[in-house]
Amino acid sequence: MAADSDLLRRARAGDPAAFDTLVARHGGLVLSVARRVTGHRQDAEDVAQEAFLRFYRKLADFDLTRPVEPWLVQITLNVARSHMRRTPARREQALPDEPLTSSDRGPERNLEAAEIQRLLLAAASHLSERERLVFLLRDIESLPSSLIAQALGISEVTVRRQSSEGRRKVLAWLRLHHPEVLPGGR
Repeated sequence: MAADSDLLRRARAGDPAAFDTLVARHGGLVLSVARRVTGHRQDAEDVAQEAFLRFYRKLADFDLTRPVEPWLVQITLNVARSHMRRTPARREQALPDEPLTSSDRGPERNLEAAEIQRLLLAAASHLSERERLVFLLRDIESLPSSLIAQALGISEVTVRRQSSEGRRKVLAWLRLHHPEVLPGGR
């Protein structure tokens, strides 16, 4: 399996297969980040497509000694924020578009997980933009603090601090508006 830096070199030289491999390798991350920011599957697909287009256009600018994921996350966040400013009415905090089904969970547990996710996203919508991004990327997507820090241009300490503050605010919002979803909340 070729390293990202090798694929980037080949893509810069005009090898479409190398770029396709990069898209296949990192497409899930880009789509997931776009989905968390936009809250809508179709918007996320549009954002992911635009992010990879910008990625392609900027291949020559990328420092091959750095990891590609923080750069892609940064591009995706920038595209998603621009998209949200242009189309705020499409933003939704509804149930996820893809099913949260699993072979080891019953339908009731799947519905409960979807409702909790919807409430977490609703609570996160009350955070500042940076807190919301950190909360979504670190606490919901489980991305490493180092990747988030690089993508947002902040320190890992700031990521951890904003993640902690975001979790505290999300829990406070849930305690106030939906205590029934918290342990011992009824």
